[in-house]
Formats: sequence, structure tokens, C-alpha cells
Amino acid sequence: MLTQLWRSADVCGFYSPASNLIGSLPAMKDSPSKRIAESSSYPDCVRYHPENNSTIFAVTNDDGDVVAVHEVFLSSDAREIGRRTTGLPEEGFVRFRGVGPATIVKDEPEEGMRLWADTGGEVWVDVTGIPDSASAAN
Repeated sequence: MLTQLWRSADVCGFYSPASNLIGSLPAMKDSPSKRIAESSSYPDCVRYHPENNSTIFAVTNDDGDVVAVHEVFLSSDAREIGRRTTGLPEEGFVRFRGVGPATIVKDEPEEGMRLWADTGGEVWVDVTGIPDSASAAN
């Protein structure tokens, strides 16, 4: 299910429907950096799943294998309505590639993406402490 979910999600490009949804997340709205909005695509670790109307963040191990996904379910107006982690998040991080040594944060991936956008630095997010929401879709 994990790899099927990741592979069935769309790459998030600037002109994709996902760009409006991800750009509307509170962590991104408040970001002083517009680096993501000005780029042609989002980081490789971020995808959009149209069937679930969710943003999916890949958790990868040191070899680059997807070992878990953290899914943020969105309403039609891009408000978060739940989240769920599938797989083994303790075996990796959501990795936003950037310049310099990685800053490791234990937070929601949206916050890691904001930090990455603001600094351009490498940011790794540990999602092990984020509970699944009771309202996680299906």
C-alpha cells in the first residue's frame, strides 16, 4: 500500500492543482520566502494525491528508499482535515534537499518545508511524534 500510494500521487508542479492547495497550508502562507511559488516544482519529497485530496510527504532512509509516507488530508478550500502516517517513519526522514549540512527538526513536514523555503538549507523532518488524526480520510 505504501509504495502504491506514493507512486499514484502526482508530482507537484507550479501549475498543477496541488500548488494552490499546498501554497494555502498555514506554514506556507506565512513563509516570507516565495522560493517555492517561484520554482517550477515542489521538492521531490512532496506529492499530491488527487483521489484522496491530500499532500503526501515521503519519508526516506539513507539509501533513498521510501519507508513511510505522511499524508495531510485537505478540504476543498485547502484546510487540513486530518493526517496519517503509513509505514515505518522511525527508519527515515522527510528530506528537503538544500545547501549545507542537514538541520533535523521534529515537527510537521509543512514546517520543515517552510524552513527549507526560508533558508535554502537541507532540512530533514522527523515525523515519528505526529499522531494520526481521528478525521484521517478513508
